[in-house]
Amino acid sequence: GAATDYEKVLKIYEYVGGNFYYDNVAFQTKKNQYVDPYNNIYNQRNKKKTANSTSDGKVATTCVGYAGMVVALSRALGLPARVINGHHIGLSSTYNNWNTEEKITLMDHWWAEVYVDGRWIIVDATPASSNKYDYKLGNTYSNHPYKLESSYR
Repeated sequence: GAATDYEKVLKIYEYVGGNFYYDNVAFQTKKNQYVDPYNNIYNQRNKKKTANSTSDGKVATTCVGYAGMVVALSRALGLPARVINGHHIGLSSTYNNWNTEEKITLMDHWWAEVYVDGRWIIVDATPASSNKYDYKLGNTYSNHPYKLESSYR
């Protein structure tokens, strides 16, 4: 039902951010980061229980998984998209900016870029997710999602 490419990307962003769970265990241990976008989407849509998902549709992944799903869904709609790896200053325990950040060259985050209206826009569905899930502990909790509009305009 989206009329424009931007509206298509917004729907993808909201779908990925709203339906997948950030896997804190995988992030902290750097293990089992389930990143295959096709398996993640299939498991979520079909409520398939796997090592990273439950039978009620909770599928856990990390930032690279979120980015992969945005890229896969964008490309499926004919929109050029790519995965980017770099540094996210918001990942540290204290707030920094580019002048105070110590590990500016650390490659610690993945996000997507989608070509919309003649330019590449950042589409980072990881912080958009209000879903957090620790599959080992079974804990679910939420935060306030970011909005795509703020990075587009």
